[in-house]
Amino acid sequence: MVEVVLGKGESQFDILRIAETDACNYDMMTEELIEKLQEYDRAFGIDITQAETDTVQFFLKNEPEDWKWFCKDLYDFCPDIVDQGCGNLEVLESEIKKRKAVFLWWD
Repeated sequence: MVEVVLGKGESQFDILRIAETDACNYDMMTEELIEKLQEYDRAFGIDITQAETDTVQFFLKNEPEDWKWFCKDLYDFCPDIVDQGCGNLEVLESEIKKRKAVFLWWD
């Protein structure tokens, strides 16, 4: 089953507002998530392709100069991607480099 939601927005970040994405178990609400994603967008450019109540997926337009810093920063922002996902920062880096995509979720 697939759910597609259409909505009017001013920018790609409105997808999070429409989906009401949050990381409430980490005390981050929609606007705080958007602020962080805007930082990534300014730094490397991102294309957000999916947002749900507790998930966001985006593609990198440009590679980070410092992959280790980027992956550590992602981990600080969304610990579940390592703790419940790939298991360590090295694997996270490898997967993102291969796919040029980041999938975040907060349980």
